[in-house]
Amino acid sequence: MPCCGRPDPENRSVIRLPSVRYRPQIGQITTPGRAVARSCNRCYPADEVAPYARPMTSSTAGARRSQRRAKPSALAVALALVSAASLGSLTACAPAGLRVDSSVVVSSPTSSAPTAPTAPAAGGPTSTSTPTPSFASIRSINPRAVVLADKGVPVELREAITSKCLGCLIDTPVYGDITGDGAEEILLPIYDGAHLAGTVVYTMTAQGPQRIFAHYGHEGWVEIVDSDLVLTRRMYAADDPKCCATGPDEISHYGWQNGKLVLTYRAGGGVGFTPYEPKDRVIV
Repeated sequence: MPCCGRPDPENRSVIRLPSVRYRPQIGQITTPGRAVARSCNRCYPADEVAPYARPMTSSTAGARRSQRRAKPSALAVALALVSAASLGSLTACAPAGLRVDSSVVVSSPTSSAPTAPTAPAAGGPTSTSTPTPSFASIRSINPRAVVLADKGVPVELREAITSKCLGCLIDTPVYGDITGDGAEEILLPIYDGAHLAGTVVYTMTAQGPQRIFAHYGHEGWVEIVDSDLVLTRRMYAADDPKCCATGPDEISHYGWQNGKLVLTYRAGGGVGFTPYEPKDRVIV
């Protein structure tokens, strides 16, 4: 009798179960009467069991049911495939500078390489600041030693410094930029007792302090006003006492031009009026 569509060489009787589909899994199906063992599309007699067939016990059936439940559903597989395709499209379409992974889209860090400085536009504004000279500050000098060593200072002022009189001294220095180079000049008021006798002004050069102005005369004083050196002198009539000058004050402005101070403006004074000190003089 044929078995599974093949002749049975031993002509051994088997019971056919047409309602049972052949499966690659090994199992044993029991029916009233005799049983037929089927495996790998081959039929075996009821009293024979395939060498690798084993009865389906309750534990085996439970394990198979667990395996069937563990298999992913068709919907889950489809969703996974769609997600993978979407991620691949996002990665392919992401702009340069983006890194795409399964959870985060982050920007790649920008380069920290220094950039070349930008040249100023043609015709643009340029810096007008004057660089400060690199030599020592005028504040580092010893005013007394400098004045006494300078033979161009009026002798009356040098004698006032060396005399033993009370109040004969160099008063507190005044600092300001007169030459316009960004460095300070020093203004030294000199007293010959109770009165101001004159003023000396120095600037600092690479060779040391250089005198740029000196004034000798009582009833006169020197100031720094807007980078100008301003000398103010009281003017006297011939019979005016020292306390009471009747003439208008003479105001003279000196500005720095071509490496020296020059008179740029003068007002006051007038005919018939002179400074109090007969030897009053300016040295530039």
